[in-house]
Amino acid sequence: MVAITSLLAFAAGRRVKWFVLLFWVVVAVLLAPLGSKLTSVEKNDAASFLPGSAESTKVNELLQQFPAGQTVSAVVVYYRESGLTPADTAKATADHDAIVAAKLPLALPPTPVTPAQDGKGILYQGCCKVCAR
Repeated sequence: MVAITSLLAFAAGRRVKWFVLLFWVVVAVLLAPLGSKLTSVEKNDAASFLPGSAESTKVNELLQQFPAGQTVSAVVVYYRESGLTPADTAKATADHDAIVAAKLPLALPPTPVTPAQDGKGILYQGCCKVCAR
């Protein structure tokens, strides 16, 4: 019983408490440089959290195909204050079809021609590759 009491008194002693504190300070100092390397192995991009069928994931995959990985959004708008005529609509559709037929190196094909609800405008958009020069 005396051995147990003396062991407990030693473990609760002043010197042991300082030794335990010093031990953990040394461990923290030695492991701190490893913590800064953690960010290099993390994967925090949006694609890692999204399913493969998500549009954002598909866009990220398309961006990787380009040298600089950069694209520019293009929006084509036809507008007439008094309202578009059938000739305006035909011109917008013909221009859209010409872009599609040209098979340009687009990141995303142009969207369908979309008329405005008030009949004053039409638009379509696409995503163009930025050429590295």
